[in-house]
Amino acid sequence: MGLSETRARALTRKTARKLPIMRRFLIEEAGGPVPAWASLDAHDTLASLILVGQLDEDNENDRAVVGEIARRPYGEVAREITALMRGDDSPVTKVGSQWRLFSHEEAWHLLAPRLTADEVQRFEEAATEILSAASPEFELPIEERYLANIHGKVLPHSQTLRAGVARTLALMGTQGDRADHVPAVSYLPTLIVRRALLDREGWQIWASLDKHLATLAEAAPETLLEAIEQSLSTQPGSTAALFAQEGGPFFGGASHTGLLWALERLAWSPDHFARVAMILARLAALDPGGQVSNRPSESIATMFLPWFRVSEASDAQRLDALDTLLRRFSAQGWKTLVGAYPTGHGFAVGRESPLWRPWGQDGVPHPN
Repeated sequence: MGLSETRARALTRKTARKLPIMRRFLIEEAGGPVPAWASLDAHDTLASLILVGQLDEDNENDRAVVGEIARRPYGEVAREITALMRGDDSPVTKVGSQWRLFSHEEAWHLLAPRLTADEVQRFEEAATEILSAASPEFELPIEERYLANIHGKVLPHSQTLRAGVARTLALMGTQGDRADHVPAVSYLPTLIVRRALLDREGWQIWASLDKHLATLAEAAPETLLEAIEQSLSTQPGSTAALFAQEGGPFFGGASHTGLLWALERLAWSPDHFARVAMILARLAALDPGGQVSNRPSESIATMFLPWFRVSEASDAQRLDALDTLLRRFSAQGWKTLVGAYPTGHGFAVGRESPLWRPWGQDGVPHPN
């Protein structure tokens, strides 16, 4: 179809592999067809859907959030969602107890103009509470955390809802102009990420948001970078403790990988490349190492490989960042410089480009 591989993969993620949705994405500029569900009068239900994106109805707190945003009992909302599923080209699907939009991005594009300031304010209050919660599982020793559900040490809202809320913030941060009846909606992600990360202390909140940090990085890039820098400056011991949450061979998992994925996405931006490199160097100095291969030193080494691009930063920008790295963090700088030297057996793992920000969306040439 003449699309770059990066663009094709992005469309796959955004459209859930549904051809009607992909067709509308591709011909949108020419005035593509609007699905029937976008013209329905079920305003409160549709508003709650695009603001949460997805939920687990087995979780009573998820149900309460949807009901609060819609200002209606959840049972009524669920009946209208079920009715939506019966229509042609339904925007909603359900697997087990989990409801979700097929394409959160398309639903936002079509329905955000119908949002009201009151609905967005109710979402703001709910999103702040949801994303500011530290998981009680981290009160348990690492070797017992797999029993968190049995001990009742779980977050009040499901990870399904938390992922949907984070995605809504990414859409607000990048396509906030669609909600043209709500003033300053593009600033809301900055406000909520600030409350969740800058106004709280301790590694627990970073670990609790681990799966969602890459999405929040696209929602509010400057705020997330500021939060990491503040944590490194004011509580380096707590930041170091994040790396210590890595389980052994029988209790796998690590709480720092989401932070690295967030930084790797932001590194695609020429404006953020050097800043990300300095943060990764500071994280590498705190990292004691471990069994998980995702390490700050590995992330920064890939950023400067001359034969493998994971950023839109120019060669001049990368050289300037490397000079700064050598001056401020000489040990990590020299390690990065030596590691960037081409060898006959070198390899690198690609970095996923952002899903909502424009960086890297047209594809960056990688070697075969």
